[in-house]
Amino acid sequence: MTKKKNNSSSSVAIASNADDAGKTLRQKALKTLLRRHADEDGGGGGSMDETKQLIHELEVHQIELEMQNKDLRRTHEELDAERARYFDLYDLAPVGYFTLNGNGVILEANLMAATLLGVERGSLVKQPLTRFIFPEDQDIFYRYHKKIFKTGAPQAYELRMVIKGGAQFWAHLASTAVQDNDGASVFRIVLSDNPERKQAETYRELGREVLQILNKKENRDDLIQRVLAAMKARTAFDAVGIRLQAGDDFPYCAQQGFPKDFLQTENTLIAHAADGGLCRDKDGKVSLECTCGLIISGKTDPAHPFFTRGGSFWTNCSFPLLDLPSDQDPRLHPRNQCILQGYASVALVPIRSSDGIVGLIQLNDRRKGCFTLNTVELLEEISSYIGEALMRIRAEDLLQRKNDELIRFNYAVSHDLKSPLVTIKTFIGYLESDMAKADTERVAQDFSFINTAAIKMNDLLEELLGLSRIGRTTNLAVEVSLQDIMLEALALVAGRIAQRSVRVQVTKEPKLLYGDRVRLVEVFQNLIDNAVKFMGDQSEPMIEIGAETKNGEAVCFVRDNGLGIDPRHKDKLFGLFEKLNPKIEGTGLGLALVKRIVEVHGGRIWVESEGLGKGSCFWFTLPNKQGSKLMAV
Repeated sequence: MTKKKNNSSSSVAIASNADDAGKTLRQKALKTLLRRHADEDGGGGGSMDETKQLIHELEVHQIELEMQNKDLRRTHEELDAERARYFDLYDLAPVGYFTLNGNGVILEANLMAATLLGVERGSLVKQPLTRFIFPEDQDIFYRYHKKIFKTGAPQAYELRMVIKGGAQFWAHLASTAVQDNDGASVFRIVLSDNPERKQAETYRELGREVLQILNKKENRDDLIQRVLAAMKARTAFDAVGIRLQAGDDFPYCAQQGFPKDFLQTENTLIAHAADGGLCRDKDGKVSLECTCGLIISGKTDPAHPFFTRGGSFWTNCSFPLLDLPSDQDPRLHPRNQCILQGYASVALVPIRSSDGIVGLIQLNDRRKGCFTLNTVELLEEISSYIGEALMRIRAEDLLQRKNDELIRFNYAVSHDLKSPLVTIKTFIGYLESDMAKADTERVAQDFSFINTAAIKMNDLLEELLGLSRIGRTTNLAVEVSLQDIMLEALALVAGRIAQRSVRVQVTKEPKLLYGDRVRLVEVFQNLIDNAVKFMGDQSEPMIEIGAETKNGEAVCFVRDNGLGIDPRHKDKLFGLFEKLNPKIEGTGLGLALVKRIVEVHGGRIWVESEGLGKGSCFWFTLPNKQGSKLMAV
C-alpha cells in the first residue's frame, strides 16, 4: 500500500512539473514572437485584430513545437548515450549478470553470463538458473536463496556451474534482493569464474592422475617420465623437471622445456671451489648450491615469504631477486640461470622418502602469477606420492634381490645335498646285495659308512638352516636398523598395498632398535598385512608405521584408517586361532605370533581404536638400549 501511495505522489509531482514546463515553454514562445513582430514593425507596436490574434496564437504554437522538438532531440541523444553506457556497463561487463524472479527463473542476463555458460543469450531467459548448476550443488543455491528471502541481506557463495556439453567450473555468486517498478521482489546475481578454485581443482586432478601412474608396475625411470608428462600437460608450464639423487648429486631424472644451454650448466648442483675441486661441509659431505641445493638440504626458513612450511620455494616474479644484496638474499649461492632465461614464476618442491629429501620437482613459467600458496601445498602433496612410490620401488627391488638370492641358495642346497644322497642310495644298494650274500663283515663296514654319510648330511642341513637356528637359540638383542626392518616388511606385502592403492607414511625415530631382526620384520609384516586386509571400503586408505621414544624405550606403531575394532573384541585379538571376521582370509595365528615375539623381546603390545569404522592403531614396545636380553622361547 505504501508503495502505491508513493507512486501516486510521484505521478502528481510529474504532472505538476509538466505543467510548469509547459508554462515556461509558452512564455519563451511569446517572447520569441514579440521579438519577431518588433523586427517586422521596425520596433513599433500596434493593436491586433482577431485575425492577427489568431496568427499570433498559431505562431506561438509553432515556436512551442520547435522548442519541444529541440528538447526531444536532446533527450533522445541523452537516452542514446545512456543506452551506450548501459551496454558497456551491463552487457560488456567482465562478469555475468542475472535478474531472477522469486522462483529463480531468469528474467534477464548479460552477454558474459551467456558466455560463461556456453549458450546463446536468448536461451537463458525464462529458464530456471538451477538448470545450469551442478546437481550436487543446487542445495547450496536454494539455501542462500532462502536466506536472502529471510534476512534481505546480500549473500556470497561458491558452487559448480555446468557449461553446455557437461563441463563444470567453480563460480563465485553474489546475490541480493530488490523490487522492480511494480513492487515485485527480484534477485540480482553477479556470477564470476573462480580462477584460484579452478587452479586448485586442476592440481587435485593432477594428484589423482599421478597416484594412478605411480600404482602401476613399471620401473622407476618410466614412472617418473609419465608423472612428468602429466604435470607438463596439466599445468601447461614452460618447463617442468624432476631431480632425483644419484650419488652425491641431484641431476634431472626427467625434464621437458628447459633449453639445452640451461641443462649444460644446471643439470648438476654440486658446488665447486675456485680450483675446480668439490666443496664439502664440515662433515665431509659434498655441498650443493643454488636454490635447488638449498631445498634439497632442507635448510629453508619457513618464516620467509619465499618458503613454505613444507620446505618449498616459490615466487610469482623472480626478477627483483637479481637486485637483492647478498646479505638479504635468502637463497644459497644463486646462479640465477632461471631468471636469466626469463622465468618469472618458479616453484621448487622437495621430494621426501624415509631417507629424507631424495629429490625435487621444479616448475618454471615465463608468465607472472602462476602460483598460490594453496597450489604449492598441493604440489607438496603430489611430491609425497612420488617419495612414497620411490620407497615402494626400493622395497620391491630389495625383495627381488632377496628372491634372486633365495633362488641361488636353493640351487646350492639342491647341489650340495645331491652328492651325499646319491652316496647313501649307492651304499644301500651295496647293503642289499651283501645281505643277500650274508657277508657279515662287509655289511658292518657298509653300515659304518652310511652312518658317517648321514652325520655329514645332517651337519650340512644344520649349516643351511643356520638363520632359523640363530633365531631360535640366541638370547641377545643386537642393533638393527628400523628403516631396513620397515622396508623389508613393506616389500613382503607390497602386492597387497599396491592392489588396494594404500598410501603408506613412514616415520623413523628412533633410527636404531635392538632385537632379533628377522622376528621384528615378521611383527611389522603381520601388522601391516592386517591393516590392509581390514581396510574396508575406505576411499583413501592410509597406513602409518613408525616408532618413537617414550620413557627410555622404543614404542612402535602401525596405524590405519580402516574398519576399526569393536571394544568388546580387544581381549580376543591376540588369542590363538581367533578370527573376528570369518569372511576375511587368514588363520588366526598372526596376532598371536606377533604378541609372542614382542613378549620374547621383553615388550608388551596393545591396540587402540575408537570403534567400528574409525581405524585402529597397534602399539608395541621394544628394547632401546644395547645388551638387552631376549627371553627363551
